[in-house]
Amino acid sequence: MVLTLRHRPLIAVATLAGTLVLVPLAAQQQEKVDLESVYRIKEEGFQRSQVMNIMSWLTDVYGPRLTNAPGFRKAGEWAVKEMTSWGLSNVKLEPWGPFGKGWTNDKFYAMATTPGGSFPLTGMSTAWTPGTNGLVSGQAVHAVIETAEDMAKFQGQLRGKFVLTSALREVPALWTSPATRYTDQQLAELRRESDATPRGQRGGRAGAPERQGGPGGGRGGAQGIAAQRTQFFKDEGVVALISAGRGDGGTIFLGGNSANRQPTVTDLGLPAIVIAIEHYGRIVRTLEKKMPVTIEMDVKNTFHDDPQSFNVVAELPGTDTALAPELVMLGAHFDSWHGGTGATDNAAGSAVMMEAMRILKESGVKLRRTVRIGLWGGEEQGLLGSRAYVTQHFADRATMTLKPDHAKFAGYFNVDNGTGDPWGLSSG
Repeated sequence: MVLTLRHRPLIAVATLAGTLVLVPLAAQQQEKVDLESVYRIKEEGFQRSQVMNIMSWLTDVYGPRLTNAPGFRKAGEWAVKEMTSWGLSNVKLEPWGPFGKGWTNDKFYAMATTPGGSFPLTGMSTAWTPGTNGLVSGQAVHAVIETAEDMAKFQGQLRGKFVLTSALREVPALWTSPATRYTDQQLAELRRESDATPRGQRGGRAGAPERQGGPGGGRGGAQGIAAQRTQFFKDEGVVALISAGRGDGGTIFLGGNSANRQPTVTDLGLPAIVIAIEHYGRIVRTLEKKMPVTIEMDVKNTFHDDPQSFNVVAELPGTDTALAPELVMLGAHFDSWHGGTGATDNAAGSAVMMEAMRILKESGVKLRRTVRIGLWGGEEQGLLGSRAYVTQHFADRATMTLKPDHAKFAGYFNVDNGTGDPWGLSSG
C-alpha cells in the first residue's frame, strides 16, 4: 500500500512512530496509544524544526537537481552527509542505471531587437539540447509547421533564422488567484466520487487534457510530423528553435529531449529555447506588422558522460525483536527540472521526509519496525529511480519474481503534493 501524505513532516512522523502502521483495526483498538512518544515527537518538530533549513539547502544551494547533472549528485552527497550526521544507519547513494548523460545549462543570453528598441528575453534551453556554440544573431521568423504543405510554404526561407515554432495562444487576464483551497464540501464530494468508482476504472486527474493526435490520427501521426519537422528545420539551416512557455507572468515550464541523453545519440539536433509567453507574443505581433525582429543569443550547454544514476537511502533500525525485520518506507523524488530550484517539485517532499527521519531519531522514540527513507532519482523521466529500487529489492515487475525483502515490506508513505497545509492522506 502507498499512502500519500499531505503534506508536513509531523503527519509522517506521527504515523510512522506509532504501532498502528498497517495494523488491523481490531488490533489498533486494543493497543494503548503511546502518548509519551507523541509528545516527544511534537516537542522536537514544533520547537526545533529543521525542515526549512533542509529546504533551503536543497533549493538555494543545491537546486536545480536535473537527474545526473553535477548539481543532482552534489545534492545527493549533501543529503548523505546530513543524514549521517543525524545518526541514521546505512546512509548511501544507491546506484541504478544506466540512465544516460547528465546535462547543464551553463550560460543563457538572449536579446530581441525591434524597430522600437531592444529588450532581454526571459527563457532557457530545453534539457538535453545543444547550445549555440557562441554568440549568434539572426532574423526571427514565425513558422508554425503542422503539415507537409506548411513545410513547402517555408522551404528555402529559414537559413540563418531563429524560428518561432508555436502558434500564439491567448493569455487571459488574471482576475482571481490561480490557486485555491478545496472546501470541506468539495473534499467530501471528491471522496464520494472516489469511493463510488471501481479502482480499475479510475481515470486521470479531473480536467487533465487528453493527448491530441496529429495528421493521420492518433499519436503516431503527431510523432511522424514532429520527426519530419525536426529534420526539415535542420536541413533548412535554422539557427535555433524558439517556443512559447506554458504559463504567464514571465513563468516558463521546461522539459527535455530525453533521447539525447543516451550515449549512442550523436546528432543532438538544434538548440531549443523556451521563452516567456509575453516576450513570445511581442515578437510575433511585431512580425505580423511586417516589421523585422533580430534575435541575438549565446547559449552554452554541457553534456556529462556518467550514465549511472542513484537514489538516496537511509534507515532507522527497528527495536522490536519480532517486528524489526519488517520495513516501513517513506520517500519523495529527489530530482527536478532545471528551470528553477525544484522547490515545489519536489524538494518540498524530500525535505519533509528527511525532517521526519530527523525527528524520529532526535526524539528517541523506540521504533518497532525498521523505517527507511528513499529519495528517488530519474522520477521526472518516468519513475525510473523508484522502479529500479523496486526491482532491486522487492520484485522484478516484468516477471513478478519476488525477492526476500518483499515479504518484509509493510508500506510506503510518499510526499509529492507541492505547497499548502495538510488535510489528510490518500491511498493507492
